[in-house]
Amino acid sequence: MEKDGVHGMISEIKEIPEYAEKVLTTEQVFSLPPHVPYIGIGSSYYAPLAMQLAGYPVNAYPASEFYHVNQGKSFPHGVLISQSGKSSEVLWCSKLFREYIAVTNEGESPLAMNANCSEKLLMHAGREEFSSSKTYVNTLLVLLRGFQSDIHPLVAFLRDYMAEAERTGREMAAFVHEKQTKGVLRGIFILGAGCSTATALQASLICSESTRMVFTGMPLAWYDHGYKETAEGSVVLFIAPESETDARRAEKIAGLVGKSGGYPYFTKPLPGGLFKPVLEIIPFNFLAVYLAEYLGRKDFFTIGSKVTENDL
Repeated sequence: MEKDGVHGMISEIKEIPEYAEKVLTTEQVFSLPPHVPYIGIGSSYYAPLAMQLAGYPVNAYPASEFYHVNQGKSFPHGVLISQSGKSSEVLWCSKLFREYIAVTNEGESPLAMNANCSEKLLMHAGREEFSSSKTYVNTLLVLLRGFQSDIHPLVAFLRDYMAEAERTGREMAAFVHEKQTKGVLRGIFILGAGCSTATALQASLICSESTRMVFTGMPLAWYDHGYKETAEGSVVLFIAPESETDARRAEKIAGLVGKSGGYPYFTKPLPGGLFKPVLEIIPFNFLAVYLAEYLGRKDFFTIGSKVTENDL
């Protein structure tokens, strides 16, 4: 895969509003079934997980574990998600369904062309060579539209939001890099509550693979139940909580982190509702690329490729 370093990655991130509009303007009319398995791996799992945690009737499963538990079974219907349409574990799961809807960025991919694929919904995210940015946002938009949510205000908001998201991402990158230059970081955590848990997981994935530093995403409560013992010398990035209860808990944990020699940081509050999971990931896209630039990373996916394909 040809790579153009951080400049190519920044370019892809900044294309998010343009390609989000393509989901809005597609003429395809579709709806998504409630209370069936929604299966993906990595970013393609975190998107339906965000929907589930936001209260939508989505049963999100990671493809690898779904296949492990359900080999030999048959399900009447499901929604299978893969940006490339080639992800091995998702293709394995496709054999477990009599029919399924494919959500993919590649209309001619194996997932979209299987005989038991009853419908394919395209992400319309264009070419993407770096960590998931456009494809993650567009997966969320396809899922929202499939549940008849009005995404017009969200898509309109995106274009004006990008500059703020970039400033926040740069600020977080500078914060992490400053602490890293002081000495060895014991950990870098990203914490979320509610649907922001999925954002924390997605953010840790893209930041880890782009910077080659280990980021760990998890629910706020999980960190409170043990991981806080690692606070000394750790950066802890809190995704601004939406509820007062979670906000109080986050402030309490942040105080403990600071007193223990760690480095807490809070993102800025964002509009709630269906806006939240789409908007709050974008600053982390910028964090990933600008921290990679600070660290002098010139290429990406040097150990593996963007698409993971394994033989069963």
